[in-house]
Amino acid sequence: MNDLTPEQFFKEYEHYIRKWFQKINSKTNLLDEDEFLSSFMQKVLMENTLEKYIPGGNAVFTTWLYVVLLNHYYTLLRKVKRHTQIIFDSDELESAKGAITETKLSFLEWERENTKIDHEILESVIEDISNVKHRIVVKLKFYNVTRNSFSEDEILLMAEKSGMKKKEVCDYIDTVDKSLIGLKEKDIAFLTGLKIDSIGGTVQRCVRKVMESEYKLKELKR
Repeated sequence: MNDLTPEQFFKEYEHYIRKWFQKINSKTNLLDEDEFLSSFMQKVLMENTLEKYIPGGNAVFTTWLYVVLLNHYYTLLRKVKRHTQIIFDSDELESAKGAITETKLSFLEWERENTKIDHEILESVIEDISNVKHRIVVKLKFYNVTRNSFSEDEILLMAEKSGMKKKEVCDYIDTVDKSLIGLKEKDIAFLTGLKIDSIGGTVQRCVRKVMESEYKLKELKR
């Protein structure tokens, strides 16, 4: 288990993650940096990813983090471009300080198998968010994971903010939801009337202050 809280982790490693992403993504340019960071933050916050690192184990923290990031990157990449084969040269793999070796590759499958969300609990927690706009933002951002339905009031609010009819709102969501990263921030801003640069912060606050604690509480009650 790592002693860093998610908040401390992001503060300390955001620069590292961004630099890592820029190097890896330069081979494909298929993913957006902010969208990747946002989805990885969701993963860490909701799936207790940091607790899976074991100090003194087979890898130092940065090596373990490299593999977790790579696994997440490939997961998102497969949704965007299912038939794209990405090959990294030996120099890049060497620069990962041995992260990708036959032994370390076991991290990929292990990290995937031990990353499980109870979707029923997650959907319930999202529905309990009291602020309607914030609830809509989170539903749109987690649309790929939970498929929460939208209430009549939520659809009406999105129709009002976007200038579309109610049916057009639902069609628009399905049209722009092309990956498992959730809707992009520009599309969420369009549907909610919020500023695009406030979307990421809104999601983070909802996850940290409401969803994370409520999710764990409901999980314990099961």
